[in-house]
Amino acid sequence: MSSEDERDDRVRIDGIVEPSDDRLADRLDRLEAETMRFADRIRRRDDRIAVLEDRLSEHAALLDALRNRSSVTREMIAELQSRELEKHAHLRWESVEPNLSLLAVDGDSIEGFWNEDGNRYCRLPDGDDPLAGDSGRSLTEGDLLPIQRLSRMDDETLRSTAGSKPMRLAAEVWREREGTGLWKPGRNGVRLYLDAGELARWIRVREPSVDQSYSQKLAGRTIDELKVLSSGRLYDRLESRRKDGLRYKERRLYLPTDSEIPGEPSRREDTGEDTP
Repeated sequence: MSSEDERDDRVRIDGIVEPSDDRLADRLDRLEAETMRFADRIRRRDDRIAVLEDRLSEHAALLDALRNRSSVTREMIAELQSRELEKHAHLRWESVEPNLSLLAVDGDSIEGFWNEDGNRYCRLPDGDDPLAGDSGRSLTEGDLLPIQRLSRMDDETLRSTAGSKPMRLAAEVWREREGTGLWKPGRNGVRLYLDAGELARWIRVREPSVDQSYSQKLAGRTIDELKVLSSGRLYDRLESRRKDGLRYKERRLYLPTDSEIPGEPSRREDTGEDTP
């Protein structure tokens, strides 16, 4: 065999051409490199899948928590609606309908009706609204002032509903308008009035853990809540007072006789006397 044939990188055996060892080694190296690249891609894919599975688990847990919270919220709303219906309140149908299966009222039934305002309401069968007054129009929750809605709640519901202590105290103070001595009868266009000092003392009696300084701050914040929750039916101003020979100014809250309170008779008569 010639030297040229010896340099040939192909070996002929029985007519079959086979690659040399060097070419086989190169090809093997390329295959190993490609295998490593595929293995790296698979590893990154597996890591990505693990991250997505973790996120899916977190989202599933969050969704379950939201479902549980939504269920608890619906149950709380249904409980409040049931209590209001048993007080013969008339509630908007669209707000009650989603919770019909959760209501717990006497007789386990309610009836829907159309009011003269064109809206549909629900109530207990043959249940007349005690706040309807003489006008023949049934008052609904939407007709009431926010302070009225809060003051009609029982103490437990009020504590869970009110967003702050001054809001809860405002509802309790509104309940005290008649015959308790906290509110005083007014004159000359004033139906009732309330002094901040008297309110602070009343708060200390109701809240034994509250000291004098904090009760005064709470009295001011409660007056602010009363003004907001009454939708402008109340107003306040500073009045001059005298005690132990000293003069000072104290905040006083007024309920005018011309303020329209839903479900309560209007008191526009004027006694002609001075405001206290």
